[in-house]
Amino acid sequence: MREAGFEYTIEPADPVPGARDFPYVLDDIEWAGQHGYGSDIQRATDEWTKNNPNTRYLQSLSAQRRKSAAAALNGPVPQGLTARTPDGVTFTHSDRGCESTARRRLYGDLPAWYQAKTAVAALADMTVAAVKADQAFTSSVTVWSACMTAAGTPYETPDRVRETLPPPDRPWPVAEEKRLAVTEATCAINSGLARTAKELGARHRALLEEKYRDDVTTKKRLQRQALPRARAVTDDANQ
Repeated sequence: MREAGFEYTIEPADPVPGARDFPYVLDDIEWAGQHGYGSDIQRATDEWTKNNPNTRYLQSLSAQRRKSAAAALNGPVPQGLTARTPDGVTFTHSDRGCESTARRRLYGDLPAWYQAKTAVAALADMTVAAVKADQAFTSSVTVWSACMTAAGTPYETPDRVRETLPPPDRPWPVAEEKRLAVTEATCAINSGLARTAKELGARHRALLEEKYRDDVTTKKRLQRQALPRARAVTDDANQ
């Protein structure tokens, strides 16, 4: 980006500590007691997105310079790379720009990396869908729902709880959010839903990785091959 005439700040991998993903049910009682459903973390994440160094830098540029900076980073048009996920979605990306240049330097075979990375990333959502369709999961959700009802918070499913949550910028009172979150997590543990979801998640993920072994194997191979190149880059930068 500097060679192209622009600034770029390397951002931390975890700019907002404490962020967690609960794809099936909130099952961490301590986390729920601290963050509720994470509206505080989401607000901090939104603030970081709006005000991180790269965003501020781009906002300081003229409209034409912003357009040029985006093209330098991402490539002029999303063409050159194509990937198809196991669930049939096609993605495209530019094979030009600083992002693709860096990935080509790291992984060597950029088209193979883009295909493998994109396909493997899709397995996460596919795993969640498979778990939620599993009879063992739905049966466990029924037990969880009975626990929630007994606690005075009648919800049929964890997804239904999410649907009733207000947006992060207009949250419930903190105590109310935390109280419901702790109840959900407690019922997740006591009903066995947390354990069932974890076991099913591992099982279905393994089945999908076996089914789409070529993409999984390619991604791991390219990552291993990239390690010495990454070390060389960071060693040079630290000298």
